[in-house]
Amino acid sequence: MVKVDWPETAVPLFLPQEWQTTKNQLAVPGDPPKCVYKYDDKENLLKLVSLDDPEVVIDILDPEDVINVAVEINMTNDMDPRVTTTGTTFTTDNDKEDTGRPSNAPPTDTLSDTQGHAILTIYSYPREDPNNPPDKGSSILRWCGMGKINPKPRPTYQRPGEQEWEKWGHRYAFHRRFTVVPSEDVGPLNQLVKAIRQAAELLQDRGRALVVVNPFAGGQNKAEGLYHDIVSVVLEQANVEHDLVVTKYALHAKERMMKGGGKDDDDDEGRDLAEYTALIPVGGDGIVFECLQGIKARDDALEILQKLNVGIIGAGTSNGMAKSIAVTSHQQSSVLDASFLIAKGCTRRTDLSEYRTANQSYWSFLTFSWAMMASIDIDSECLRALGTFRFDLWGAWCVVGMKSYKAKFSYLPPDKDDNKADPTLPALTEELPASKWVTEEDDFLLLWTSHVAYGGEKVYHCPPSRLDDEVFHILVIRKKNTSRLAMAQMLIGIEDGSHVKFPQAEFIPCTAFRLEPATSSINDLDGEVVESGPIQAKVMPGAMKVFCK
Repeated sequence: MVKVDWPETAVPLFLPQEWQTTKNQLAVPGDPPKCVYKYDDKENLLKLVSLDDPEVVIDILDPEDVINVAVEINMTNDMDPRVTTTGTTFTTDNDKEDTGRPSNAPPTDTLSDTQGHAILTIYSYPREDPNNPPDKGSSILRWCGMGKINPKPRPTYQRPGEQEWEKWGHRYAFHRRFTVVPSEDVGPLNQLVKAIRQAAELLQDRGRALVVVNPFAGGQNKAEGLYHDIVSVVLEQANVEHDLVVTKYALHAKERMMKGGGKDDDDDEGRDLAEYTALIPVGGDGIVFECLQGIKARDDALEILQKLNVGIIGAGTSNGMAKSIAVTSHQQSSVLDASFLIAKGCTRRTDLSEYRTANQSYWSFLTFSWAMMASIDIDSECLRALGTFRFDLWGAWCVVGMKSYKAKFSYLPPDKDDNKADPTLPALTEELPASKWVTEEDDFLLLWTSHVAYGGEKVYHCPPSRLDDEVFHILVIRKKNTSRLAMAQMLIGIEDGSHVKFPQAEFIPCTAFRLEPATSSINDLDGEVVESGPIQAKVMPGAMKVFCK
C-alpha cells in the first residue's frame, strides 16, 4: 500500500480556461473558478474537485500514470522564471534578494501577484481506455503532441484489472497545468508536490543515463528520429539527465561501453560507464547485444551490472526484449510505453547467460537459435529490404527444403532442491558429468533456447519463459514424425503461441546445455552470428536490472 502524507491545508488552483466550459463548472466572468486536489487513499487516485462544492469531481488522475511534478514561477517582469522539476522545495529563505519567488504581499484572488505566480504542472501518460478513448483530433496520441496540456478532463475513471490490460491501448500525453492561487505561504504547495510524488512512487534521485542510439535500426534513421521526438521529451519531463551517443560504425556501442566517449561525440560528455546509473539502448536487439559485450569486456563488468539499470527502447525490426518487458509490465509495446517505464524508474532483475565457443565467450539476454530458425533469421538478411516479410518468405523456403541437422545435445535439468545453484561447466573439450546431465543424439529441425517469451514483436515462441525464472526454456523440434505440413503450421503458430499444442514442439527446461553439431551450421545468438561449431551456455540468474514493472 502506498503511504502518502497528504497536506492538511488544501492548495487552491485556478481551473484552466480550457475546462471552464465543461458541464461540471459554470464560469463566471471576472471570477475564475477554483479547484483543489483531494487524495482517495482507498483507490490511490487524485481527484480534482470544485473548491466551492467538493462533491463535484472535475478530473481524476491516476498516480500510476504520473512521471513528474513541476513548479514554475512565471514572472510579471523581466526576471527569469524559476523552476523546480523534482519536487524540491522553494521557500522565502532561499535568497532574500530573489524576486523569483511568490510575493510576500497578502494573497489576492487575482491570477498573479505583483511579481509573479506559481504554475503547477503534472506530467502524465495514461493508457487509452477502450470505454473512454481520447479525442483523436486533439493530437495527444502516442506519436505526437508530447507536450500537450489540459486536454478534455476525465471526471470518471476505472483502473484496468490484471486481466484487462491487453484491452487498453497505448499511452498518450495527458498533462495537467494549473495556476496556483497566490499565497504568502508556499509550504502547502511544497507538501502537495511531495504528496503527489509519493502517490506516484517517483524516485528522488535518478542519477544520469547514457542513451545509445543505433540510427540504422528500423531503416531511414528511424531510431534517431524516435529518440528526438519521444524518448528525449519523456526523459526531460521526468527530469532524467542523460548523455547521447549516436553510433557511427559497427561496434561503436561496444567501444563506448569499454571506455569514455570520443571528441566526435557532440552530445556525449565522455564519462566512463561507471559514472552512469542507467543505460538506454535505442534500436533493435542488436544494439543491446553489442552494449552487453562491451560491458563484459570491462574489468569491472559484474560491478557495472549490479548498479546499472537498463532501459530498452525497441526501435528495430524485431524488438524481442522490448516486447517481453512490455508484456511482463502489462504495457503495450511502443517507444512511448517503453520510455514511460524508464521515467517511472521501476526495475526488476532479468536473467542473462554466458555462452562459450571454441575461442570466444559472450553474454546473452534473449535467445540462441540453431538449425532452421537460425537460417530464417540470418540467411534472410539478403532480403532485409522486405522488412519482417523476409522471415515469412525464408521460412516457407526452409519448409520446402526441410533440411535437418544432426547433433549431440546435452542439458542439465533444474535442481529441484536448489534452482539457484550456479552450474559449473567444464571446457568444451572435456566430457560432461554423467550423473546429472542428459545427453541425446538426433536429427533436429529446430533448436531455440530462450530467456524471454517473445523473440520479436510478433514472435511468441516461448510462452512458458519468464524474465527471472532462472532457467533456459529450449524449444526442440526433431525430424522424426514431423511433416512439412506440421512444420509449416508450427512456424505460423509461433506468432501467437499456438505451436505449443503440437506434440512435435518440445520445451526442455534446463540451467545449462551443450550443443555439438555434426555438420556446418549457424550459431545465432540474440540475432547476431557468433563463432560456429560446438557451443555451451549456463544461466546467470538475475544478473541484469531492467526498467520493468
